[in-house]
Amino acid sequence: VTLGDIGNILELIRGRRTVILAGVGIQKYRSGADVMRSIDAVGVLLGLFGKEGCGVSYLGNSTAGIESPFMNKAAREAVGNVDFSKYETVFVQGANPLNQMPDTQRVMQSIDKVQNLIYFGLYENETSKKASLVIPAKSFLEKDDIRASYGHNALQRMPALKAGAFGISEYALTAQLCKIFGIELETEQHYLDHFTAFGEEHSGQIFVKGRQKLPYHNGFETEDEMFLFLGEVDFDFDLEKDFFLITSKSARSLNSQFERENSVHIHPQTGYLEGQRLRIVSPNGSVELDAVHDARLRVDCILIYSGTSGVNNLTSSKLSYEGENAAYQENKVKVEIC
Repeated sequence: VTLGDIGNILELIRGRRTVILAGVGIQKYRSGADVMRSIDAVGVLLGLFGKEGCGVSYLGNSTAGIESPFMNKAAREAVGNVDFSKYETVFVQGANPLNQMPDTQRVMQSIDKVQNLIYFGLYENETSKKASLVIPAKSFLEKDDIRASYGHNALQRMPALKAGAFGISEYALTAQLCKIFGIELETEQHYLDHFTAFGEEHSGQIFVKGRQKLPYHNGFETEDEMFLFLGEVDFDFDLEKDFFLITSKSARSLNSQFERENSVHIHPQTGYLEGQRLRIVSPNGSVELDAVHDARLRVDCILIYSGTSGVNNLTSSKLSYEGENAAYQENKVKVEIC
């Protein structure tokens, strides 16, 4: 990015309502929190906070202002680097850790030691094939539900639109398990009404009660209500060697669901040929894929879409410095011709 590019951006947004949309790739680095605060700082310097139609938008807390009736004191563990082998039974709901979790080889060795692997979901995948019990789930169209969002404040009821030929809903499965283990459970309608009560209607739509209409209008959540700028940002990547790995989502798939990608995108100026079989290597493992030229990329970056078989052979189990996010793009990688 040149100074000229920055000047063009400033010219485009000057005097206009502006929102900076930050993508989820930020959380794929260990220093993601500092990167987010740096982006926030740009919004502060441009005067975007506390104004209608302006600000910085990133993943919010979909349950903010909503009390859950299911909270308990059960022990919890960070999922990003969990050791499955410590558990006799592992219940996987709507996920695919053998493709989507970082450091696939470690995850595979860990899951191989699980005595009872149970998969509950809609799609066959690497994890369902490994499971000793597979429970088919109902789709969103086949059950009553209610949904909040991490991108807006609407609270939306989602009625069942069709009957499913097979499968079981989350509530129905939970009700069966609670009956077997002697745990009290209210009716499904009770819980739907419970969550609905946290919404109120405005202009024909339901919104979560009590949420700020203009976040940070009265200042930031600091002692003096002023934004706290970072003193410094640590950046310890070697810019001269190897390639940065990008693992963004594909437009044709959702993580490991639907139509998966099966190639590595690389800039033409790297010298590798279109269709050439390449081996991508990191400190954690490797994967072999066919090359696709992609001039959108920087020359020092490669792109392997999330869900591509073997992509997480390359990623590490390290968690972010703040929070417990998996650092999918922390490793730099080497490229070899097969």
